[in-house]
Amino acid sequence: MELNRIANIVMPTSEYVDYSNLFLNKEEGECYFNGYLQKVNIYKFNTWMNLFAAKKYYYYCDLGNIYLKLNIEGKYKVTVTGVNRNVAFGNISDVLVDEEFDNSATIEIPNADKYEGLYFTIIEAINSPIKFIDGAWCTDKEPQRENKLAIVTCTFKREDFVTKNIKKFEKFKQENPDLQDKIYMFISDNGKTLPKTLNSENVTIYPNMNAGGAGGFTRGLMEVIKLNQGFTRVLFMDDDVEICPESFYRTLTISNYLKYEYKQSFIHGAMLNIYRKNHWMGSCSINRGFWAGSYMFNLDIAMQDDVLKSNDIPVEIFEDKSIRNDSAWWYCCYDIALAYQKGLPVPVFFRGDDTEWGWRNKGLHHITMNGIGIWHFPFDYRESKSTRFYYTYRNVFMLNSLYTPNFKKTYKKHLKSCFRHLCKTYDYASLELYFKALEDILRGSDVYRENPQQQLLNIINLGKKAVYYDCYNEEELNHAKFHRVHAKKWRKFVWNITQKGLFCPKFLFKRRGVSLDFCTPAEDFILVKEVKVYNLLTKKYEIRKFDRKKIINYKKEFNKLLKEVDKNYDKLHSDFVEAHKEFTTFEFWEKYLELDKVKNKELQEVYQCQKA
Repeated sequence: MELNRIANIVMPTSEYVDYSNLFLNKEEGECYFNGYLQKVNIYKFNTWMNLFAAKKYYYYCDLGNIYLKLNIEGKYKVTVTGVNRNVAFGNISDVLVDEEFDNSATIEIPNADKYEGLYFTIIEAINSPIKFIDGAWCTDKEPQRENKLAIVTCTFKREDFVTKNIKKFEKFKQENPDLQDKIYMFISDNGKTLPKTLNSENVTIYPNMNAGGAGGFTRGLMEVIKLNQGFTRVLFMDDDVEICPESFYRTLTISNYLKYEYKQSFIHGAMLNIYRKNHWMGSCSINRGFWAGSYMFNLDIAMQDDVLKSNDIPVEIFEDKSIRNDSAWWYCCYDIALAYQKGLPVPVFFRGDDTEWGWRNKGLHHITMNGIGIWHFPFDYRESKSTRFYYTYRNVFMLNSLYTPNFKKTYKKHLKSCFRHLCKTYDYASLELYFKALEDILRGSDVYRENPQQQLLNIINLGKKAVYYDCYNEEELNHAKFHRVHAKKWRKFVWNITQKGLFCPKFLFKRRGVSLDFCTPAEDFILVKEVKVYNLLTKKYEIRKFDRKKIINYKKEFNKLLKEVDKNYDKLHSDFVEAHKEFTTFEFWEKYLELDKVKNKELQEVYQCQKA
């Protein structure tokens, strides 16, 4: 029988030796096998990489019957289990197959579409081990279409990660000859530091100006379009990630089998923690207040129940007009037709580029599936002040102006909330960046036409007003990490009636306190003169001091800026709407990235290396 692979069974390599339970779970036991009761090894594939999300596949894909194909040498027993989650009784499982086999086997799975998850268990005699060669979940139906996938990565001086991922990708292509003409990788090198020798028949590197993630990803997309070589799907993927190339395979096969009504759906990969590889940090996002956040987060994907839960994103959130969805560009695959139909991304440098892309394509589903994703650094303690308080507020204001119907009525609440928090936490360096963001909001679309490299340098220099000190004392860092966030009731009362301490007598202030430079709690600053704020990742701290005069002056400046924004809101909105039409064109991006200045010689070198 001619079968088509949907998802390969993946075994752990040496780099996952401590997290093999993401691939399979092994235990020893006794069971009736090969004619008598004996001690056996039991391998369960009810895991993040190998469980088959049957119901979800059937919902989005036009599949026939499902088969498990195993290429094994030796005698073994296989059970295939279908599982559904149930609030009342926990997981409810049914054994669908229970048979013994000699060597390779092709097993049809009955009623596969009725189960959230399918997994198989292999049992071998301890004294007669088998040899597992490979396996796959398959279907007997031909795919609806044959897509061609362009993987676009944007990088800035991340040679170690990019080089490692290129090697994995080259090996993946070598091991999957049927994909030779189906998947290619394109890299926008914003730092212009990658060696040209990395170019090959599978990988093309484009030296690019540092225009942030938006500029890098858009450059890659533009080059894919200009090549005109039949690419139908584009995958945007971060550079500082660890990959499992099977994600690419599954992304392509899902897109090939998508039902007609879902053929333009996004396929999104989960963000997994690079430090704790079983920690699932997030996936598809929905609008939350001023910006967006993951629909669900913080799962332990070493647990079967959380693997099932990670797939359980209700389809209603994509069809509810009051909800906007987006897929972050750490791993986001979409139909290239969207670029032709709705234009290129917008030049926001970073922060909000992926959000805008999702909001612009509102109504499309975002498909997430276990086994598809990347391992990424958690954002805790990594975000700079310029990222948080300049780029985020500048860009997301524009996005909400474009896509949030009642934003004119709600934006003040969001802007005031940020200002108040920065005052409460004595973060005056961030206030300078925040005010710069408000000033640039008032400049309208012109700020997005500036040279992004020079703009970045100016913002970085403004952020240098924060002074950091090294902390080499591990005990001190642990004290900050585990300190109790608590202020006595009388202190809170006095703090509130004195306008957050602004008019409180000095003698009521504590001399010193500690806090953390991530989701910094205002409670740590209640009636405290001086607070050491620690970044546990960099092992640095800054000293923030209460300054009554500064806060009074900042309040005056903020109210003045807010008044100007309110006065000019309608004008800014109209400006952003018109500019959006310009920003999403090839003509704009060619000029913005200064591609007209790129020497043909550089591109010729790239193509020559590729051919060689």
